[in-house]
Amino acid sequence: MYDAAATVYTTSGRTRAAGTQTPRRAASSAAQARGGRERTAAGPRPGEIALLIAVTVVIVAITLLAGLSSRRQATTGTHLVRVGVDETLWSLAESNSVPGQDTAATVDQIRVLNSLSTSALAQGATLRVPAIEAPDTSYASR
Repeated sequence: MYDAAATVYTTSGRTRAAGTQTPRRAASSAAQARGGRERTAAGPRPGEIALLIAVTVVIVAITLLAGLSSRRQATTGTHLVRVGVDETLWSLAESNSVPGQDTAATVDQIRVLNSLSTSALAQGATLRVPAIEAPDTSYASR
């Protein structure tokens, strides 16, 4: 009687029983049974690399935006003031100081806001000066 399962044959100098598979064929058959393709090369797939890059970009963007918003403590706007007796640009800059900015920088800002070429001020003149607005602290409520 002929038993096909017990038949032994030789390929590439190796002897093997009929019905057995090489390790590579076994892995390929297992991958096909799972419905996927056989993966022969080790390492990340292009989709995994793209996902990693996208996640990294999002994390960096969030970190930068958080840093910018924490630095912004107050918004500088302007308001109008009337020049009083014996007031100077320096005294106006001191009374309307901008946090984190020295008085000289505030004087320069007042000059630019009002297109002043000299430091001379006329009593009763109206000037734009920096105004500090409180940061937005509104919160959503239920």
